Order: sequence, then C-alpha cells, then structure tokens
Amino acid sequence: MSTNISFFNTSRSIDPSAAGFLKLRGLGKCLIMMALGLLLCGFNAFGREFSLLVYNVENLFDADGIARFDQYKEDQKEVEFRYTPRKVLTKIRNIHQILSQVNDGAGPEVVLFQEIELDRSPESMVADYGEFLKEFADSTVEDMLGANFNEAIAGLPAEALLLKYLEDNRLGGYEVIKPEPSVPLEERTAQNNVVFSKLPIQYAKFHPLERARDIIEVGLSVEGHPLIIFGNHWKSGASNPETEPLRIQNAGVLRKRLDVLLAENPSADIVLGGDFNSYYNQKARNPEMKQTALNDVLRSREDEKALIEDDEVDLYNLWLELPAEKRGSEVYRGLWGTLMQVLVTPGLYDFNGVQYVDNSFFVLSVPGLNAGEAFGSPRRWYFYGPEGGGFSDHFPVGARFRTVEKKDDGADRFLTLDNPGKPDGITDLPPKVDYGDLPESAVRNAEEELTGLSKAELGERFGRVFRVDAELTVAQGKAWVEIGGRYFAVGSFSNEVRTALGAMKNGDIVHFLGELGEYQGKLNFLLRDESWLKN
Repeated sequence: MSTNISFFNTSRSIDPSAAGFLKLRGLGKCLIMMALGLLLCGFNAFGREFSLLVYNVENLFDADGIARFDQYKEDQKEVEFRYTPRKVLTKIRNIHQILSQVNDGAGPEVVLFQEIELDRSPESMVADYGEFLKEFADSTVEDMLGANFNEAIAGLPAEALLLKYLEDNRLGGYEVIKPEPSVPLEERTAQNNVVFSKLPIQYAKFHPLERARDIIEVGLSVEGHPLIIFGNHWKSGASNPETEPLRIQNAGVLRKRLDVLLAENPSADIVLGGDFNSYYNQKARNPEMKQTALNDVLRSREDEKALIEDDEVDLYNLWLELPAEKRGSEVYRGLWGTLMQVLVTPGLYDFNGVQYVDNSFFVLSVPGLNAGEAFGSPRRWYFYGPEGGGFSDHFPVGARFRTVEKKDDGADRFLTLDNPGKPDGITDLPPKVDYGDLPESAVRNAEEELTGLSKAELGERFGRVFRVDAELTVAQGKAWVEIGGRYFAVGSFSNEVRTALGAMKNGDIVHFLGELGEYQGKLNFLLRDESWLKN
C-alpha cells in the first residue's frame, strides 16, 4: 500500500537568487522585478497547507474497566489478556507514533478519530480540556498510568489521556470536539467519534444516527476561510445486506445536512471523512444490494472531472486518486477493503478559500510499524503480554489542503487536474492478498523462534508466519499444537482447511504454515490459505 506519509510545504515561492536576480543591477533589475510582480498578480496565490487524517484506532478505551465490550471490563477472567493501565499507555504511545509520521513529525492539523470509547463513567468526564491539561501539567501520562495511577485517573476519558500524551510529546496544540449523547447510558454505543484540531474551531454540531455513532460536524477557520468537516462512523457490516438499511439511514442524515449547506452556498468547502463501513464501490462490490448508503443515498462519486463540470455531482471519493491495486485500508478474509474514506465537495477545487491539493490522498501504511512483515496488512491491536501491542485493524487515510486567494476578476477558476480520477475502474474486484506467494525469507521456524520467549517477546511476533511441525491435540472440538510449553489453537477462515483439520485425530503429526496471533484470549496459528496446510 502507499507509504506517501511525509509532506513538505508546496506553497508557491520565489527565490530571487535562484532566478539569477543577484546578477542584475540598476534599472534592468527594477524592470524585471516589476514584470515579475505583474505576472504573479495574474495567478492565484497559495497560502497555508495542512493535512487531515482519518484514523480508526481500534478501541482506545480508558483504564477504569467500566466498558460495554467484555475484553475491556474489569472482571476479564483471562489475566494475561486483561486491559490494564499499562496497555492503555501502549495503545496511546502507538497512536502517537502514527500521528508522528505526518508532516515530518509535527502531526496532522486535523484528525477525525473513530473508536474512542464513549465514556461510561459520567462522574469522571472532562468538561474543559484546557483546564484538564493545566491540572496535570506537572505530571506525564506515563506517571498517571504508572506510579501515580489512582481511581480518579482510571476514570479519565480516553481522549483526554491521548490529548495529554500528545502535549507531553511535542504533538500538542489540539482542541477536542466530541458529542455527549443525550440518550440513557445503557442505550449508548460503545464508541465515539472524536475530532482533534489545531485549526481554530468556530462551531460544532452533532447528528444522532440509528445504531451508530453520532456524526460530528465542525466548522473550522483556516487563515480566515471557513471549512466544514464531518466525522463519521456508520453501522458495521459492509458486505451484509441486512445491515445496509441502517447505513442507509446513517447516510440519509448526512445527505440531508449536506444538502442544506450546499443550498446555502454551492461553493462551500466541505470534507466528509471517517469509517463509513462501506466500500468506495459498495454498489458494484455488492450487486445484491438494491440500494446502498454510500453510492445511492450519499451519492459518493468517482469521476473527478464531473465534480467540476457536472452540477449534479457534488461529492468525489478520493480513493480514485490511487491506482486500483493500491486501494485498501484494511483486510477482511483475504480481500482489501476501503472503509476509511475522505470525500470532498466542488468548492475544494476552486480558487477561493480552501482547496484540495490534487493527488495528495494517501494511505498511512508504514512497513515495520503498523504494516505487517509478510503481507503489508494492518498490525492490529492485541492484548497479550503485560504491555499489549500493535496498532489498529485499519490503516489511517488522509489528504492535504491549502488556502488560496481568488483573483477578483469575476471569472470562475478550478484546478487543472493531473491524472484525474475516473469511474472506469469502479467495478474492479477488490485487490486480494496473495497468501500463496510467500517468500521463503518471510517464513520462520516455530520451534526455534518461539521457544523460551517472554509474553512481550511473543506478542511482538504477532502477524509473522511460522512453519509448524507438531503433534495435534484435539480438545473441545478445536485443534491445538504445543510449542515451547505453550498451546496454540489452530484455525482458518478457509472452509477447505477447516474440513481438513476436522478430519484429523488426536496425536496426528501436522505440518503447516501459520500466522501467529491471538483470538478471544487464546494464542493461535491462523492458516490463511489451503496451500499452508501440508499434512
């Protein structure tokens, strides 16, 4: 996947020495400088550039053990898989690592987060994040989740702890916007959408959805120019026709609000981002769905030129900025998906206010960090060991924007598109992960490399592929192997592999390739492909 993650300011600038001006003298120099000034007056000047990131962090929860999901509850029975303050700290550190990949370490100016816990202990909520930072100015999150940990800190909302960690580690300056649902506690979703912004916030609105997280609408000021952003996380189950009606309701709420804004100002600069739990080509990828939330109700489009030329098109999906084989933010059963999205309105292509930087859409995938060794798929969060580890089951996606000043001559101007996105590839099947094409260098010996490891060392190897030669233990309808004194479940999403494993008996010798991980509190080897089973 794309690794275009470090950006430089591409604003228009003039270097007189580079143009040879230092060699000019007297009147000749003056005349050329005047001519250059007149020339520049005919162009639209570019101003400040900034980045926007969409990041599903895969359940950043607080440390109080009061949660809707069982694995985050205080009474989690499996001690080594329990969500502890140390694991909260690991989770926050790793989010910081990802944000640090943008803007040469300075982090994105705007982040649309998904899957931050909707706090279930109202008595510990933070009303003023500025005051919160002042209150804990003499401490660090390492101390707060370590030596200074207490009941009050345990209840602090996850986004407050994240904000504090970013302040502690040179990524500060964010304001926080999150909804506080009015529904009773027992009816709330487990997770929240949260917006972090370094750009001045002018207003915030929240739009409740059916069985999904509230949409956040935030009005920003960028060098005095208005920009409206929407943070989304629609109902899950992208390929499930039974949940599509819920996403249709979710999309309808957003579309209705968007229609109001564009009726007021057809040139409004608006960015829609988030985890839409829909593929950019949802209708083509799921032909059994008669109506889809993203393509039919929200009316996401894939033709970039039409956004400028066709008055009926008012949303462009930035996935089309990338070649088809690089479109993917997560993997589900061997297929890349595009649930994480950024969509833009026509106003972001004109020369007035805020403008999209053409072809700047990116997938934040970093080999050796949040991308796996063997296949480049996301290194998701895991609980195993004293610290936990990993990042998220989604790669973040993002884009660059800039301010522009319109030339006051009454003419409408739009970006000249370089390699404009076209809809002709929308019916392509999603890219597959080729699990059969595994280089020998990516395969490790389980007995040699997993014996004698600590839990933390074992967790660091999650996502790697190992060759296993062992005796099979069949217990409680499941297959297990023992490596270095530990038992690992053996499983697969492949029906062929499941059938083959089901036919084996206790004591059989098995030979297979397995991807190391954990599932529901149990260590396991996942066989990704039938070619991995070599009994």
